[in-house]
Amino acid sequence: MSEIIEIEVKTGSKLKKFEISEKAGGKKIKLYIPERPVDNKANEAVIKYLSEILNIPKKNIEIIKGLKVKNKLVHILGRVIMAVRMRNM
Repeated sequence: MSEIIEIEVKTGSKLKKFEISEKAGGKKIKLYIPERPVDNKANEAVIKYLSEILNIPKKNIEIIKGLKVKNKLVHILGRVIMAVRMRNM
């Protein structure tokens, strides 16, 4: 199973957290991370944090669009949104 999801990243947050919403266009995840967008550190943090949230290897997560902006498209292999929803309940 594979999915492409839209992620909005807020950098410089004091806490790491995530929110999930469903819009007419599909699923959207908002991530708050402490890392700043310097030397690709924020993108690396996004992949690491998604890996922790979804309990899948980092190699199964790829940012396919938006490497230099806050809105990103991410390709994820494996069980995705259902796993996150279950953790939020």
